[in-house]
Amino acid sequence: MVSIWKNKLTLKKKYINFLVQREFSKKKKTNNKMVIKNYRKRLLSAFLFCLCTTFLSAQLQFENFVYNGSGGGALMDEASSIAVSPDGDYIYVTSSSSNAINVFNRSSSSPSGELTFVEVVKTGINGVQGLTAAQSVTVSPDGNHVYAVGTYDDALVTFTRSHVNGTLTFVEMHKDGLSGVDGLDAPYMVKVSPDGNHVYVSATDDNAISVFDRNATTGELTFNSKVTNSNLSVALGFDISPDGNNIYATSHTQGKVVVFSRNATTGTLSFVETMQDNIDFVDGLGGAFSTYVSADGGNV
Repeated sequence: MVSIWKNKLTLKKKYINFLVQREFSKKKKTNNKMVIKNYRKRLLSAFLFCLCTTFLSAQLQFENFVYNGSGGGALMDEASSIAVSPDGDYIYVTSSSSNAINVFNRSSSSPSGELTFVEVVKTGINGVQGLTAAQSVTVSPDGNHVYAVGTYDDALVTFTRSHVNGTLTFVEMHKDGLSGVDGLDAPYMVKVSPDGNHVYVSATDDNAISVFDRNATTGELTFNSKVTNSNLSVALGFDISPDGNNIYATSHTQGKVVVFSRNATTGTLSFVETMQDNIDFVDGLGGAFSTYVSADGGNV
């Protein structure tokens, strides 16, 4: 069984390499923003497909799945990211094609962690804005708020979150170029600092990470700053160290991991160093998509 999964994984990696080569050739021919965004979306779908296969090859046991239409209303077409509430009871999934966030309840009594559809929040319904091509979602450490980005809207969206049933209520939207906000041109990933004081967003077309101050009571955000660096080219995924002292971001086209130090008081970032594919014996960073810091903070 393991050898079968390995063979399948090899084929999927070859398929992803084909997509990378094809879409990069498109990107070189035009600077059209829609083409660049489509290239990211297609690659992400292939990446998630490969990632699931990788997990399965690591001997995880399949239990169940949710799909487009689950529970009579889930909108899962081109699911792009997932976040779990701090209490582990609710799951939030973005759908880039449906411009939506799906909410599922996770059964704590079921060994399989069975999911039950709760609701879907979608751009244009009940006052919700900013979720066109919803790309990333995260839950604040206190569990009170959910933040998401809409790539085509160049927007960062805030919701309050019910601890009783996990449902979301729209609070506000921050949009690139409005009210002094900068660094949200084609946002890709959003995360909240471990102390809950700041929200960070990577943006591929801005080649930047934007910083927002967070009001822990209301969840509302205030634009703080935009961090750009010559080492950030098509900034995709990033992660924050558990102690909140550093951010590790990917530079997709340069094959780099870029390290920033974080000021816990102001939330601002300062460049520290880069690790680049094929430099100083570093390998495996070509076309880097995202980073993950281990729970103990010892490894990236």
